[in-house]
Amino acid sequence: MKKISRLSSLSMILILLISCDKNDSQINDTVTTNKKTVPSNSIYYSTSEKEYAQASPFTRRLINQVDAAVNSLNLLTREPSVIKYEVIISIDKNPENKFSNFVSIVPFDNSLNSFVLKPDGKCHICGMGGAYSCIKEVETYMDQRNLDEIDIHVRRSSDGCIDITYK
Repeated sequence: MKKISRLSSLSMILILLISCDKNDSQINDTVTTNKKTVPSNSIYYSTSEKEYAQASPFTRRLINQVDAAVNSLNLLTREPSVIKYEVIISIDKNPENKFSNFVSIVPFDNSLNSFVLKPDGKCHICGMGGAYSCIKEVETYMDQRNLDEIDIHVRRSSDGCIDITYK
């Protein structure tokens, strides 16, 4: 009788394991078939593929961070909000400098932000060509002043374009 009981128990465990395995694969299939895709027109790209391919490693990092900043602002401003945000990019030519390479999203307060009121440079971007020109302008500014690090502020302007200021 004990052998039958053990055999029944083992059979039940095997049935549970097999059914769990089938359910897991069904769940995984469901997850993979239900992936949401983001329409390509909702993601902001500041440069063309050709410009990106020809850019230096530093310029590519800067392009990636500007794109991430604009896409973050787009997500934050989908719904009308009382709070306006800006993205602060701190970037160093040395990618290993962990204390200088970061991106922050902060509430924007024009009355408290003297950086934005008196930047060393400013770009107003409404299209792809303007963004690449601005990124090159920032890089030229750094080269002319022998800077390894720079802070860049990115925010959405009232006309729906992007303002980039740097110092």
